[in-house]
Amino acid sequence: MRLTDLNQGLKMTQCRRAPSIFKLLIAFASLCVLNGGNSLADCKSKVITQKAQASCEITTDSKSFILPIANPELCLGYCGLSEKDKYENYVLKRIVKVHSECSRQPLSPLGLKRLQTLSQPIELLLQAHGIRDKGLVNQARAADLLSQTLRTYTQQKLQATHEASKLEKINQAFSFFFKKDPDSKKTPLERISTIFSASMPSPEQDPTRAHRYLRKLTERLFDQQVENPLHFVSHGVDHSLNVVDSMRDLSAKNPAIVDAVKNKYRVDETEAKLILEILALSHDLGYPGVGASEKPIHGPIGADYLKEVQGDFLEFIHTPSARRDAIAQDLLTSVHNHSADKIDESFPVKLITKDHQVVLTQVADLETIINIRDLAVESVEHHGLDAEQLKEVRRIFSTQPNLKLTSVQTAFQGRKAVIHPEHPGHPEHAEEDAEGPHHHHSQPDPHFGLQYSEADLLTHPLEASIRLTDNMDVLPSRMTPLQRSPAFRAVYHLLGNGPDTAAINYLEAVKSARPEEVGSGVNWKKEFKKQFPTTLPEDALTRVKHPDEARKFLVERVIHTALNRPEHATLAESVKQEIREAATRLRPIELFHFGGTESLQSITLRVRDGIPEILIVVNETQYNELNRVRTNEKTSRGDTESVGVGAYQIWRAREALSTLRYGGKPLTLKIISTQGNGVPLSANRERSPAG
Repeated sequence: MRLTDLNQGLKMTQCRRAPSIFKLLIAFASLCVLNGGNSLADCKSKVITQKAQASCEITTDSKSFILPIANPELCLGYCGLSEKDKYENYVLKRIVKVHSECSRQPLSPLGLKRLQTLSQPIELLLQAHGIRDKGLVNQARAADLLSQTLRTYTQQKLQATHEASKLEKINQAFSFFFKKDPDSKKTPLERISTIFSASMPSPEQDPTRAHRYLRKLTERLFDQQVENPLHFVSHGVDHSLNVVDSMRDLSAKNPAIVDAVKNKYRVDETEAKLILEILALSHDLGYPGVGASEKPIHGPIGADYLKEVQGDFLEFIHTPSARRDAIAQDLLTSVHNHSADKIDESFPVKLITKDHQVVLTQVADLETIINIRDLAVESVEHHGLDAEQLKEVRRIFSTQPNLKLTSVQTAFQGRKAVIHPEHPGHPEHAEEDAEGPHHHHSQPDPHFGLQYSEADLLTHPLEASIRLTDNMDVLPSRMTPLQRSPAFRAVYHLLGNGPDTAAINYLEAVKSARPEEVGSGVNWKKEFKKQFPTTLPEDALTRVKHPDEARKFLVERVIHTALNRPEHATLAESVKQEIREAATRLRPIELFHFGGTESLQSITLRVRDGIPEILIVVNETQYNELNRVRTNEKTSRGDTESVGVGAYQIWRAREALSTLRYGGKPLTLKIISTQGNGVPLSANRERSPAG
């Protein structure tokens, strides 16, 4: 292409009627005029203006090329920029521009083919800017592939979706990947591509499987962002990237952990860091499959997904002696077991796996849980099973002759919501429940939980490191802007510490602990009216048949009360509706999950005497005030502890850390105020009447 032809083409792109695909083709061609072999030693740059639109003209060795620009200062300083600056300010922006501008409207087959052709010669784009640094070249290749995938996948999603709210979620998710994070000053696209800065296949290597892995990973990350549930603190890609940052920080400050990965899997340092960061990025990929199920299912679903793509991922591991099977298996196990979220119920069956993990489940869901992924179960314990249930357990495991089946007389309880002391589901009645008949409740979705087992960062580096870094993302920034809004905060505070809190908790406990009464709609109503005589109007109580209906009535009343406060009068109705949709699935305990982030100022990983220490800074006044509202939580030791809202997320992190070791030594967690004073975990023992 001649320069005169190119400039004429650029003038044509100023016409509003010019096809978008033509504009993109010309703009990209302008970057490729300069032959990759030419030197930039005599580079000169100037700002030119054509019909009030600024561009940057680069001249070197009597040849020129033109760049669309947003900042004239960058153009004037172009020839003095480093390769990194040129990559970030020109190459990356061009990649993003090429792929993002045409994503909102479906393209014709011809237009799509041209756009794909347009985005292929990434090597020419890099050479045009004189970028030869291997890390930057790899980042550009990864960013280009991620952008292509996001564009085409978004188009597919938009074409297949007709529901307005879902369309909006898809558009929001797409925009998310190209929007700069205020803290890192980088887009999620940049942050993901950085992970592969040392690992992309060279032009001489067959990239098929590696590229297939990146495409599948990108699509799954997109789904994770679209399906990020607003009734939980964020489990979207923003959270996963925060965990990647913590994992990178952990590796930098504790090189012994990287050495442990190198030695255990016989890989080099670059591959060891890649494995750790991919684990961090992938640990919540199960969330798109959760749907209406309980949170603990996301670990097994994520492991099931990784099982499909692990063969392609291993293409990034080039060391001949690498233990690829062990890498694949330990990545699956670490994702499967990274979360210890529990359902608020007791479980009659306890599975102990060969890697010492504990999985809790109901008899009716036992077979489903096992089929999610091969758990390598070594033994099964149970309590309170009748003859038919025990027979069913034996049938399920009859094909595994090495399985040990033992009977124990203890209840395996998950985390409990606040339940009225007179209710049979209350912890005081745990022993009674264990000895008495068990009423299992079959649901369409599997009901199970997980228990943390001990893991050492130097002997089980993958499993231990993801547990550590995942639990470090507890700051208010983890919540979405909507979740941080005063109106949403008012809803979860009133729901978790208001006049209807105890009644809502009771209804949730009835559903999980006394399912045999749900169908009749008689006994639970009688007890509810006795304990909460003024909470539900008589006509409303008569009208509802199921505890869920009564719960929904009360939750909607709480939301209405919170959103109709005078301070929210000017809030747009669309925002209120978004809050209603998210808040209807909130439980009172979510006050502790959301509120537990409010007073936290920073969380830092440091090393003291060779041992990792987590240092958390809190606003002490706010922390103490939040701790006036409390709940009882079951600890990893098996006892019960009173935990305040302010300390809740720190308490969860402490529970996760309590089972971690570093070279046999326990990790430490320290809380200080913004003034540097030490702060106890439970700074205020006062319990609110609603708790």
